[in-house]
Amino acid sequence: MKRRNFVRNAALGALGVSVQPSLAFAAGNTKTHIWDWMQHLKELAQTKRRTQAQRSSESFLPLVEDLNRYFEVRGYAPVAGSGFFFAGMLENTCFFPLQLRNARAGATDLLVPMLALNAEGIWYHALTLTGYQLEALHYAAQKLAGEALNIADYLLPISLQVANTGKGPCFNTKTGTFGIETRLEGSQSKTRITVTAGNEIVLSDTFVSKHCLTSSPKLAPL
Repeated sequence: MKRRNFVRNAALGALGVSVQPSLAFAAGNTKTHIWDWMQHLKELAQTKRRTQAQRSSESFLPLVEDLNRYFEVRGYAPVAGSGFFFAGMLENTCFFPLQLRNARAGATDLLVPMLALNAEGIWYHALTLTGYQLEALHYAAQKLAGEALNIADYLLPISLQVANTGKGPCFNTKTGTFGIETRLEGSQSKTRITVTAGNEIVLSDTFVSKHCLTSSPKLAPL
């Protein structure tokens, strides 16, 4: 139980992201589909998989090494053989998965650090997506699938900064913002999403989260 509390507070609470740490192991959640959510993120971003950055590699690898050390003491490690996923025509944004693996319980969780090039051509750590946020991206993409729009423009963080709207945590996107907030209601974790384009709400929904540190006996290949 002490180990569970440590991972809950250190691996999530210390990141400064929207998920409240007390929800990480909420009761009522069952099997996670987190590797499917990661795959969906890769497809939305139209990524190119590489082992190294093609631009400013001298600042890229030291940053990755620092991040790996930071998350290692919080229980997370790089996924073997996954490489890095670069997005954009200039490949100026990048993300990669880090896994929390409990061999005895057969449990898996993911964090996804997102990196970007600044105006000086130096890579920096912009934000980290949690499993709850991956799930929300996947859910929102499914809800918008029938619409005649470029879903990536509405869901993917474009500035890689967390927007300060006063209405809860959200990402800046190409069209507006994408808000994601997970809270505990009774025995369930519920995630509220709000997608905006300018001042218009494109999607507003709340769903019961299926994500938690639960059984996932096989790691899906990336």
